[in-house]
Amino acid sequence: MELIGGKSSNRPKRLRTRSPFKSFTLPKEMKSSSLHQISLAALFTLLHCTTIMNSCLANNTNNNTEYITKSCATMLYPQLCYKSLSKYANKIQSSPKILAITALSVSLFAAQSTSKLMSNLSKTPNLHSGEAATLADCVEVMGDSVDELQRSVDELTLRDILIIGD
Repeated sequence: MELIGGKSSNRPKRLRTRSPFKSFTLPKEMKSSSLHQISLAALFTLLHCTTIMNSCLANNTNNNTEYITKSCATMLYPQLCYKSLSKYANKIQSSPKILAITALSVSLFAAQSTSKLMSNLSKTPNLHSGEAATLADCVEVMGDSVDELQRSVDELTLRDILIIGD
């Protein structure tokens, strides 16, 4: 309990803070209505800007995914192609070169994962000789695939560096 102005009070003491806008004050009757109007205007502006940005991003993403859909349509497995590349639509946009590098990079990652899995499986104890030979062949083929994909990615990205450097 605290004495305020000689009277006892159960209310907690309120801290007074300085306002950086002390020199600018609105008349008392305008304070609540003006702040309400400013808040509504700010909210409306924010919602409007957000709607416009989302609309632009959606249109841009739709155009980018359409490009990937058209590009994947000619592949042997178009649905797998689209599923693998659509998450990179904003990066790819409509660039055939970036599409190719991204597709090779996604394939390289998958080949590296498969190669590691085959290598681990080939170390399984108590494999029959036929199983061990088959897994050894798989490890070799997957290793070759990883090497070729890595060379392809390096070649495409190296050309960009050489062209920019000239």
